[in-house]
Amino acid sequence: MLEIMYFLDERFWLAISFIIFLYLAYKPIKKALLNSLDSKITSIKEQVLEAQKLNKDAQELLKKTTEQLEKLSSLRDKIIKEGIEITDKLVVEKNKEIEIFLELKQKDAISLIENQQSEALQSLKAELSDKIIKIVTLYFQSSQNEGLKDSEIAKNLMGK
Repeated sequence: MLEIMYFLDERFWLAISFIIFLYLAYKPIKKALLNSLDSKITSIKEQVLEAQKLNKDAQELLKKTTEQLEKLSSLRDKIIKEGIEITDKLVVEKNKEIEIFLELKQKDAISLIENQQSEALQSLKAELSDKIIKIVTLYFQSSQNEGLKDSEIAKNLMGK
């Protein structure tokens, strides 16, 4: 009888009801849990794929940027080399122009000096001739050379 009482006891029925509830709820709960886990797995896979795509894009961008930097570097080196060559050519040309200009100025200066020397020499010759004529005239006048007149003496001195 005790067994029958136990069979009629509320705790027994409560335990049986709970087991039946768990059995009936197992499939929908399992399905809901699996769906939730599947959606999380799908979301994580999408995030991983997106991250891989971003990584690939970043690597391609890095490669392109590196290539452009190399091109810019070679272009910069080429421009610098051409600039140095042009500068060297300009320096050589300007040095030649300066040398030609200095040679012309030197020739002009030498010519000017020679002209001034010639003029000074002619001036000195003229002064010297005048002084010699005066000295000779004074000498002849003082020696009292009466056979020759002053005009004849001057003619003889001039070479006429």
